[in-house]
Amino acid sequence: HSDGSFDRLSCESTGSGDHEAFLLLVDMFTEQAPAPAPRDALVVFFRSLVRLFATEHARDVAAAREGLWGELILMRGGRGFRFWMPSWHSEATRKFDFSAGSLRVEAKSVIGPLRVHHFGHRQLYAQPSEEILIASLLLREEDAGLSLRELIEECREAVRGTSDALKLESAVRSAGMEDPAEVGPRFDASEAQQSLAWYRAEDAPHFRMAEPPGVTETRYRVDLSVAPRLEQEELDRWLAGWAPVPVAS
Repeated sequence: HSDGSFDRLSCESTGSGDHEAFLLLVDMFTEQAPAPAPRDALVVFFRSLVRLFATEHARDVAAAREGLWGELILMRGGRGFRFWMPSWHSEATRKFDFSAGSLRVEAKSVIGPLRVHHFGHRQLYAQPSEEILIASLLLREEDAGLSLRELIEECREAVRGTSDALKLESAVRSAGMEDPAEVGPRFDASEAQQSLAWYRAEDAPHFRMAEPPGVTETRYRVDLSVAPRLEQEELDRWLAGWAPVPVAS
């Protein structure tokens, strides 16, 4: 500051992985905030820290890790992390994995050869003017495969210094992957990317009506093999309407 004083940020937590998450957020903050940082920027930073460290592990950590692996491999292999991250969900409880304007993408992954996934009714029943695509991945566990830890580190490097880093760290904590020593599941990345298939939600089997009054949280187990796949040209046209990616700092 002009009066010769300085701001000092420190992390006194002893939690595994907390120091790393803290330093990543400091990187994000120092990249985006001018020096010296104004008070409102510091307030935003500390609120971000509070939200991050308040994130609890998912009820089913194994499922959360599998889902995160699928979402990250989808971003990595299809247009890159920087394309998808601005529209990635900020909380695991959001209805869709990716949202841009009226467009939605729900990523689904499953271990095994059968393209059967679980959906909430809202993920298949589009609102007026809303368009929903499903990205389906088939996974095979492989001891020498790509680990969730490796995917996380790749994504961290891609979004370092941007506001999207906070989204990633929140997902990492939800999946119980904040400890750098935790490797997480390993899957065959090449097979997963080759298995990727896209579908329109409207073509997936589901009840074609809104939930009646008094009924909520309707769930489906849907076999997508009976639905027509989206052709690559149609997918490219659809994604051309995706919201522009903000210029990263």
